[in-house]
Amino acid sequence: MLQVRTETYGIDDELQAAALARRVLDYIEAHLFEPLSVARIASECGLSAFHFSRQFHRRQGESVMSYVRGRRLETAAARLASEPETTLATVAQDCGFESQAGFTRAFKRAFGSAPGKFRRAGEPCIRKRRKNMSATLVLHESLEHVDSCRVAGLSGRFDPSNYTSIARLWKAFATHRGFEGRLGNGETCGVFRERNFSSGSFEHLAGARLGLDAPTPAGLEIWTIPARTYLVFKQLLDDSELHLQTMAAQAEIWGVRLPRSGRRILQAPDFQIYPANFRLGNGGWIEYYVPIE
Repeated sequence: MLQVRTETYGIDDELQAAALARRVLDYIEAHLFEPLSVARIASECGLSAFHFSRQFHRRQGESVMSYVRGRRLETAAARLASEPETTLATVAQDCGFESQAGFTRAFKRAFGSAPGKFRRAGEPCIRKRRKNMSATLVLHESLEHVDSCRVAGLSGRFDPSNYTSIARLWKAFATHRGFEGRLGNGETCGVFRERNFSSGSFEHLAGARLGLDAPTPAGLEIWTIPARTYLVFKQLLDDSELHLQTMAAQAEIWGVRLPRSGRRILQAPDFQIYPANFRLGNGGWIEYYVPIE
C-alpha cells in the first residue's frame, strides 16, 4: 500500500507522482470503454508514450493496456455479481468484447474462473496480474485471537479510480500521530471495512490503536474492532517497490491462501499493522489480519 511508504520516505515526491497517477487512472476510468491507446493516455500527462509506458509499468506492475483490459474485466465482474439477470453476451458486448467466447477466454485468463462459474459462486474474484511481483514474496501464516481494540484515525472510501489518494490520507494522519492515549510502540494500523471484491472498493481508516478508556483525539474518528480470531500473514519486505510488494501479498492472501485454507471469512473489518520506523528490506515487515470463524 502506498500509505505505508509516505510515512517514512519522500512525501512530496510521492504525492507528486501519486497526483499524476491519479489523473491518469481517472482519465482511464472516464473513457474506459472508448478506443484507448498508450499515445492517447500519455498525452494526458504530457509525456512521450515511451516514458509514460515505463513509468506506468513501474508504478502499477503491468503495462498500460493490460491495466485497461483488466479494468474492463473487473467492471464486467462487478456487473456479473450485481446484475444476475443480465446475460453474459450483454456484459461482454458492453465491456468492449467482440464475442462472448472471447470475453469468456479473457475472463478466465484474468481471474482463473469462467464468468458463469464466478457468477454462481459469488466469491471474491481476484484478477491475476503482476506475476513478476511474487518472485520474492515471503508470507508467514499464523492463527491468532485478538482482543477488542479501538483505532483512532482518518478515513475515506476508495476504489480503483482513487487508490492513489490513500497516500494523502496517511499524510494527513501523520499530523495527529502523537495523540493522548495512543497504544503500542509507534506502530500504525490500517483498517478496511465494507470491502467489495467485485468493484475493488472499500472504506479505509489510517490510524493507530487507542486505549479502551481514552478520550477521542481531536480531529480523529474511532473505529472499534471486536475481539475475534484472525488468520495473520506477516510479509517480509525486500528493497524493491513497496506498492508492488503489497499488491503481490494481497493477491496471494485473498486469491490463494484464504480459499486454500478452507476457512470461512467473516464479513467484518480486516486490518494491517505497520511497524514504527518502517523501512524496506533488512527486517521490514507488514502484518495482515483477516477475520475468520
